[in-house]
Amino acid sequence: MNNHKPHGPHIQFNLLSLKDFSEDENYQLNFYLFETMKISKGSLLDFPSHWHRLCRSFQLLFPHSAILFDKNFDVSGVQFFHDLQRTILKKGTLETYRLKLSLTPLNLWGEMTPLYPHPLLGTESNHQNAHHNAHPQIQFCLEENTYLDLEEIIFGMKSKVYYQHKFAHRPLYQNFSLRPVPSSDLYTTHNSVTVPIFQNSRGELTETATANIFFYDREFGGFITPPVESGLLPGIERNKILTRGLINWDGKEIPVKEQIVKSEWYKKQHEGKIPMFMTNSLIGILKNNEKIQ
Repeated sequence: MNNHKPHGPHIQFNLLSLKDFSEDENYQLNFYLFETMKISKGSLLDFPSHWHRLCRSFQLLFPHSAILFDKNFDVSGVQFFHDLQRTILKKGTLETYRLKLSLTPLNLWGEMTPLYPHPLLGTESNHQNAHHNAHPQIQFCLEENTYLDLEEIIFGMKSKVYYQHKFAHRPLYQNFSLRPVPSSDLYTTHNSVTVPIFQNSRGELTETATANIFFYDREFGGFITPPVESGLLPGIERNKILTRGLINWDGKEIPVKEQIVKSEWYKKQHEGKIPMFMTNSLIGILKNNEKIQ
């Protein structure tokens, strides 16, 4: 494992390299897998789950990669975890960081960046624009004219497989984030953050650009979240919640389950005027302000 190199507030390091990045076509074309996890008090959170998802996706999308047969590539992740943990501790800080691990058939590298008071704000500029609001109010909106194309082909597979993996080449999300406000990936006002929700070409809601999402269904009496088959990432936090089958909301244990969520159903709920929450490995669970009636 190479020593990391400071880069401003960022720390970048190569973990395994079979070829220079300038010769790595997948890297140049943004065709690589990645995982984003949280470092808290010098420790990696949920590393086994992230590593397992990364390896599973890699073996499916790059089954003939030379890196799989390299003696240094530990698919179990045990030795790699200890090496990575030592690299993190060498930094000598107990601050909270975001760790992004990226993997092509030829390279595995990491990048650590500081998490500001609330990770949802993402960048220093967003953090400043939100006037140091460490707990922003969350609003959700449906992107009615933006659809996941379930028939798109990449690496010979339909995009429902492609969206189930944390793949860097995600044109819908990337293009969406380049649009001007208010249709940006994530934009802030003085007291709130508005997060768009995507849908697929069948009119099924999927996820946001950065998180899984849960909706309160009054008929069910609990929260529902779209199934992976609708075209979304099986998030680590999402899986924890579904495995437990319950979420604590205002001191009450509320049931949760997977269910197809149609955009028509969402619109009938007064455009998100229902209890909702979003999850990922950096923010944990982030709720809107709506109450369960």
